[in-house]
Amino acid sequence: MKGFRLLLISAVLASVAALAAATELDNVTLSNQPEATNLVYVTSFDSDSVLRFNADTGAFLGVFVPPGSGGLNGPTGLTFGPDGHLYVGSFVFNNRVLKYHGRSGQFLGVFVQEGSGGLQGPWDLRFGPDGDLYVVSTYGGGVFRYNGQTGAFVSQFTDGPQGAEGLAWRAGDLFVSSHTSDNVIRFDGQNGHNKGPVTEGFLDWATGLDFGQDGNVYVASFFDNSVMKFDFQTGEWMGTFAMNCFGPEMIAFGPQRRPVCRVVSW
Repeated sequence: MKGFRLLLISAVLASVAALAAATELDNVTLSNQPEATNLVYVTSFDSDSVLRFNADTGAFLGVFVPPGSGGLNGPTGLTFGPDGHLYVGSFVFNNRVLKYHGRSGQFLGVFVQEGSGGLQGPWDLRFGPDGDLYVVSTYGGGVFRYNGQTGAFVSQFTDGPQGAEGLAWRAGDLFVSSHTSDNVIRFDGQNGHNKGPVTEGFLDWATGLDFGQDGNVYVASFFDNSVMKFDFQTGEWMGTFAMNCFGPEMIAFGPQRRPVCRVVSW
């Protein structure tokens, strides 16, 4: 079995005001977004599908991408692109990124070809400020960069970290979590050079990360069943933000980074 893993990567809110705030996280084109309100899109690793939920109530709203659509196998990270369409990592056996219509969930094609540039184990993914797609290659030793229009391989943007899991953009730089070193590392957003860790300690298998309204970094600690908070400037541990999460994977703050943190766990 694949492990009953649900990974939340993007929470896309479809009112104009909420979407305007959400674009800071996901670079979403407003006019192409679904017309419902408060939607959360979740990849289901076991069922090879993408599901939709009401972000406020948690109510299940149906299957958005049907099981196995376009060869989807073990979906992991997902994000909406500047074109308003949905991009999903396909982890098991094919190491690809697939593209789906942002309103209907219809398969639009393979965006990143199997193993392109050495991609192994695509996990989290995000479009960067430059419009290109950045994909965590868990077994490939870093973050890979792909042309945001064509999906063609551009470069291995970062050398490491090993065990990379989550990524987030902040202040023009790229931040990547590692379950091997149990920290978050900052990379130069222009050239991918390692600027060093921004967190140290207090994590046991670091997974997803996000930045809160307060500007600090929040990191899921898988085996601690918790979310930890760190000072963005100093890296100092500021305490446990959430407990009893039972194997937290990805986390995301709501629009305008209000203090509502959604956590998806095993």
